[in-house]
Amino acid sequence: MWQRFWAAKDINIARNGYWAASILGFLNDLVKPRLGGKSDQHNMLLYSRLSVAAVSIIAVLLALYIPTLVTLWVTGSAMLVSGLLAPVLFGLFWKKTTKAAGVSGMWLGLSVAVIWQIAGHPFGAHPVFIGFPLSIITVIAVALFSRREKENAMYEEFRKTV
Repeated sequence: MWQRFWAAKDINIARNGYWAASILGFLNDLVKPRLGGKSDQHNMLLYSRLSVAAVSIIAVLLALYIPTLVTLWVTGSAMLVSGLLAPVLFGLFWKKTTKAAGVSGMWLGLSVAVIWQIAGHPFGAHPVFIGFPLSIITVIAVALFSRREKENAMYEEFRKTV
């Protein structure tokens, strides 16, 4: 009995942490920069409430689509790897990686993995085996064919001190 209680408590804590992180990331990275001077507390509170509703709806839909916890966790990890692993690694270790390459690699890898999951794993291939290689190819191709952006001044100052 107590084991179930502690397992449910741990799952609830982890779930709330991911939930809050996704909402804060959405607000700080996407909403606030686009509001410009209009990002006062009232607007940010409104958008945070709308974000909570949107993330809650997505969570319920995912829980209904994938009812077992382990399968849901594996699927979420596959989407994370498909969308983020290649852009992050290339961004850290390959100097030619551009912002456009990272963003396009993230979106294409994630989108293809989600579509592959919804399609029911055609040909028996797991979504990560489709989304991740496409993300790698996209990051490399876009980085080679896009213009290099000027580095942020903060990073230029940091490099001078190292």
